[in-house]
Amino acid sequence: KRVLKNEYDDNKVDINGNWELSIPYSVDRQNSKEIVVNKKNKDGYGIKKVFVSPYQVVVFNDVPYTKLNPKEYTKEDFEKDYGEKNEQVIADGYKPTTYEDILNEKHYNDWELAIFDKNGKPLTYEEANGRECKEIFSVKGLDVSKLHIYMGDGTSGTMFEKAKKEADVKDKAILDVVVDVK
Repeated sequence: KRVLKNEYDDNKVDINGNWELSIPYSVDRQNSKEIVVNKKNKDGYGIKKVFVSPYQVVVFNDVPYTKLNPKEYTKEDFEKDYGEKNEQVIADGYKPTTYEDILNEKHYNDWELAIFDKNGKPLTYEEANGRECKEIFSVKGLDVSKLHIYMGDGTSGTMFEKAKKEADVKDKAILDVVVDVK
């Protein structure tokens, strides 16, 4: 067992080792649905699918991305950014990040979502996973039989996440989609 200092929070530690955990988990398939949407705007922003359960709504997005090229990001740049980090990673027994990994990594454009229920009430934004282009919203007792999803291009900060009324985001949306969950 090795204890490492957490790089994000000095008051916490990471404990590395082999873990054997059993977490019971089941999906309420009777009250959960996955709806394929496949709607995109002309710039490549889109909604692929929506997973709706009694507890959360997960939106899987299409978002334009770029990759670095060797002219923009040289091996020297890579060494400055990852050289020392990789030495520590190797010393800790892990696989280092390679220059090719960085060149192949997708760099997604910014995006944001707001979701409103059948009655125009906002779902609460919980979290996003940029690498998977998905966002999670909690239902908290709202009527999610019909969803109105608004997507922004990320230029308005957290306005979409904090929107209380559809009118707050409607004019700034680059895509809006109505999903009938019934």
